[in-house]
Amino acid sequence: MDIAGLFFKSAPAKRLNLQSKIVLTVSLLLILIGTSLILVFEWDNLFKFMSWPQKLLSAGFQSVTSRTAGFTTISTGKLSVPSLITIISLMFIGASPGSTGGGIKTCTFAVVGAAVYSMFKNKRRTMLFSRSIPRRIIREAFIIFFLAFSWIFVFTVLITFSEMGSSGGDFIKAFFEVVSAFGTVGLSTGITAGLNEFSKFCITATMFAGRVGPLTLALAVAFKERKDNYVFPEEDVMVG
Repeated sequence: MDIAGLFFKSAPAKRLNLQSKIVLTVSLLLILIGTSLILVFEWDNLFKFMSWPQKLLSAGFQSVTSRTAGFTTISTGKLSVPSLITIISLMFIGASPGSTGGGIKTCTFAVVGAAVYSMFKNKRRTMLFSRSIPRRIIREAFIIFFLAFSWIFVFTVLITFSEMGSSGGDFIKAFFEVVSAFGTVGLSTGITAGLNEFSKFCITATMFAGRVGPLTLALAVAFKERKDNYVFPEEDVMVG
């Protein structure tokens, strides 16, 4: 994250708070990475007969819209699997806190990433842009990340099982639909209309959870931590 801090060396940028720096940096990186990956994956596929400016514009637009509005200028259902996975990742992360966009939010993703990096480095504190992140925020970020991923995984499996033998039985497409619903993006590979009633209920429930869930969950876990009246003795457990 020290490299990303180079974007904020100018005098006006010093007035930005930590959240603004995280939002701007992560958003910029996601746009650039998403554009690059989609451009490479679709260069000889969906973008084959486009000029290079059209390819670049289409890839950039798709990278941005995957985290915000959900508009599209190309046929999403014809994208290659690597491109679908890229867009799924962008939809899962979503927009930034305080916006109307969905997903787990850019700050949540940044905090989780920074915390994992600190664990790898065996550091006691998690830091971003020369600032320490409170443990309460780290706990909230991991809870939101874990519950969001768990919801998406469970409902993807349910839809895949429910739609076996039909076009909706394709796991990657079902995965795409669920993440799109959770992120309230609106993108689709084209299988939604052909889903059965149970699958449509799953998509509807996921849309509701994606819109209300993360915000409600963030507020719920933001309350003051409970203090334990007693502590059990520690004991090591083998992991990995």
